[in-house]
Amino acid sequence: MIATAQGTVFAWAMGATQHDNAVDNIYSIANTALMSGNVGKEGAGTMPIRGHSNVQGFGSMGVTTRLKQEIRQALESLLGRSLDLPAGYDTRALIEAADTHQVDSLLCLGGNLYAAQPDLTQAKRALGNIETLIYLATKPNLGHFHGLAQQNTLIIPVFNRFENPHKTTTESGNNFIRLNDEGKTHLTSADLVSEVEFLTELAHRLHGDYPVDWRQLQDTKYVRQLIARTIPGFEKMAAIDETQAEFTISGRIFQEPKFATPSGKAKMFVTPCPFCLCRKSKTSACPNRLAAL
Repeated sequence: MIATAQGTVFAWAMGATQHDNAVDNIYSIANTALMSGNVGKEGAGTMPIRGHSNVQGFGSMGVTTRLKQEIRQALESLLGRSLDLPAGYDTRALIEAADTHQVDSLLCLGGNLYAAQPDLTQAKRALGNIETLIYLATKPNLGHFHGLAQQNTLIIPVFNRFENPHKTTTESGNNFIRLNDEGKTHLTSADLVSEVEFLTELAHRLHGDYPVDWRQLQDTKYVRQLIARTIPGFEKMAAIDETQAEFTISGRIFQEPKFATPSGKAKMFVTPCPFCLCRKSKTSACPNRLAAL
């Protein structure tokens, strides 16, 4: 089917990424797209499907275990100071660290950290080792009942995406950036704040005006202007409040087979077969035996 199609889009979701062999899984998908000539032309390519649009947007803003070099340099230029940042934890590494008493406080911005773990017994034990847990949440979830801290568990209700009093932007799985209008909530008597307001106020109380005016970041238009200055591919965000025009992030969509490598060609990856316990038994009953050997 791939060989005879004019174009094929290779799409995958979290079943391929939240996996022991996740990196090699994605390498294999990309290799197949390259071998079949389905990269660098219209109507073809690779497209990961996220669980939520802002999962992708978070990564674009630099929220990764290791800050990308180009973003770090842009932030250093903006702040006028060097940033020597230690590597962070990914989700699994965080749980492993908490399980060995290496985490004393944790702020969870949305999501459901407890229920997203493959081993809920370990997740409950690990989160129970943390002295203070703060959940910013738009609704109750299992973690609020089973992912409790050793001493202090704070659950702080915040506006959801459609109640947010600020104009915000979202990044779609198809690489579009769109500006959203302010939202409204029917909970008019509830004591709710936005995530932006909570985080910036917390930063102000901890750090004052250093190294930025944290409370000024409650103006999301100002935040968008800073994003345009610091995040590669987001330059058009500086004027999105005036233009109201959605845009695609530059450098991500390939209409011709030219790539950001010294040769201009794409590079394929070697993906070794996953380890299989049946290698030891050499049993012919194992359906994975051919792949393992």
